[in-house]
Amino acid sequence: MPSNPPYLIRSRHGIYYFRLVIPPSQRSSIGKTEFRRSLRTRSKREAVMRCAEALTEAMGILAGQGSEKAPVTPLQAPKPVISRFCLESQHVGNDLCRPGIPSL
Repeated sequence: MPSNPPYLIRSRHGIYYFRLVIPPSQRSSIGKTEFRRSLRTRSKREAVMRCAEALTEAMGILAGQGSEKAPVTPLQAPKPVISRFCLESQHVGNDLCRPGIPSL
């Protein structure tokens, strides 16, 4: 992958995005004009690596291997903030995260 891929865009806030224009012949079957997804990083090095993964996924959808009209899924699932809070607060004695109360 080149050092500055053409699919890599930086927002005015410094976050990198993956963007790929869908060919006009495939727009009606996919239902979009472009794939655009946040790479969730401000680091160019990390963005280039994540861009390669996003490009592979987008090409799979364009080739028909992925489900049509399905949104491009995020590269990483959001971190479970509440579960992490419960793990960190157990040593403090916080009763919000008692064993009988399920965490999300």
